[in-house]
Amino acid sequence: MTTGGYSKMKWRKNIKNTMIASIVATGLLTVSFTPSLSLAASKTTITTASKTSLYTVKRGDTLYRIAASYKTSVANVKKINKLKTDTVKIGQKLKVPVVTSKTPVKTTAPKATEKISPPNPIAYKSVDKEVLGFTVKYNLNDVSSYNIMKKQHDSLTSIATATHVVDGNGNIHGTVPAEQLALANENHIKPTLMVGNEFNSKVAHQILSSKTNRNRMVNNILSILQNNGYKGVNIDLENVDDADRNGYSTLIKELSGALKPKGFVLSVSLQPKTSDNPRHTWVYAYDYKTIGKYVDYMLVMTYDEHYKSSNPGSVASISWVNNVIKYTKSVVPANKILLGVGSYGYDWSLKGQTKSHSFEEIMEIAKKYKATIRFDSVSKTPHFSYKDEKGVVHQVWFENAQSIAYKLDIIKREGLKGIGIWRLGHNFDDTYWNTIDSKL
Repeated sequence: MTTGGYSKMKWRKNIKNTMIASIVATGLLTVSFTPSLSLAASKTTITTASKTSLYTVKRGDTLYRIAASYKTSVANVKKINKLKTDTVKIGQKLKVPVVTSKTPVKTTAPKATEKISPPNPIAYKSVDKEVLGFTVKYNLNDVSSYNIMKKQHDSLTSIATATHVVDGNGNIHGTVPAEQLALANENHIKPTLMVGNEFNSKVAHQILSSKTNRNRMVNNILSILQNNGYKGVNIDLENVDDADRNGYSTLIKELSGALKPKGFVLSVSLQPKTSDNPRHTWVYAYDYKTIGKYVDYMLVMTYDEHYKSSNPGSVASISWVNNVIKYTKSVVPANKILLGVGSYGYDWSLKGQTKSHSFEEIMEIAKKYKATIRFDSVSKTPHFSYKDEKGVVHQVWFENAQSIAYKLDIIKREGLKGIGIWRLGHNFDDTYWNTIDSKL
C-alpha cells in the first residue's frame, strides 16, 4: 500500500527536482520601517455613504473581505449591523454602505523620525468547516496547484505546500513557493508548510530515535515558519516502523511545545486505521490518542483502501471510511479530525499492471475507450471497465463529485473539522467543487 497514490508517489519522486534552497524571507512578513525624507505627499480616497443595501454572505467571505469590497471598514460594517464579533455565516444578510461620493483628501508623508505602523494582519477565513488543499510544485514551471488555487479560492480555507522534505539529521530541504503563499494571503487562505520524509522509514527512524535530530528538525521548522509567513506546519512522516511509535509521539509533543506558544498551528497527516492493533505494523507507529492531545488537527488519509499492488476495488469505500472515522473519533475529539480524500484513481490491468491517474486522465481514458461509468451502490464510488488495443481488460476505480458527497455527509454527521484534499492540480470538474460548497 502506498498511501497517497498518484500524487504522493509523484511528489516523493519529483520534489528532489526542485531547488534545494536556503531559508529566505519572501516578503510576506509584516514589519515596521523608518521612511525616507524623500517620500512625497500623496492622495488617498475616502468613501462616504448615506445609504445601505443588503449583502448575502457567501462561502469564503470574511467580514474583512466584505468591508474591503465596499470600500469601508470592518468597524463600520459591524456598527451598521450591530455585530459583536467578526464572524459571519453563509447565508447571513448584512447591510453594506452604498457609495454616494468620493472625496480626495490630501495627506502628508511622515517625518523621518516617525515609524509607519504595520498594516493590519491578514484576516483569514472564519468558517464552520475547514477545506484544506495540498499543493505541489514539482519544478519551477509547475503551476498546476497554483491554477486550481486561483480558480477555487472561494472554496478553500487553507493550503499545505508539499514542497519540503526532512533528512535523517533533521535538516529540511525545499523551496518556498512564494507565489502560492502570496495568492493564499491575497484570498485570506491560511498557508501551511508540509514536511515529509519521502516515505523513507530509515530517515524517520534516524530522526525519531535521536533527541538531537528531533530538536534540529523542530528548530528548522520554526525558522521556516517565522521567516516565510506560514501559519503552521503539517507533519507527513509515512512508512514509520512500529518500533518508532514512542519517538513519533515525542516529536509531536516537542513540536507542540515549540510552536503553539508562538501562535503556530500544528497538524499531522496520518495513515488510516480501524484499531490500535500491534499486529498492524503498517500503522501501529501512530498513537492516535497521544498524538491527538498535542495537535490542533489530524488529517486521516482515508484513501488507498485498494492500491497498486492489491486487487481492483474502490479507492475509499463508504463503509471503510466510516470504520476509520469511528475508531478515530473514539480516541480523538471530532473537531480535531480532517477527513482526507484523494483526487485520483487506479487502472488495474488483468495482466497485473496497475497505473494511477488523475481524475482528468481517467475521464480521458473513459472517453477514448467509450466506457460506461457506473456507480457502485455498496462502496458508493464510481468505476468502469474497458478493453485496450491489445484486448486486455482493465478495471478503473476513482473518486468523483458523487462519491465525495457521501464522504462529506460523514463530516457533517460526525461533527468533524472538515476535509483535506490530496492534491490540488488534478483538475476535478466544477461539480466536485460545487458539491463541497453545498455540503459543508
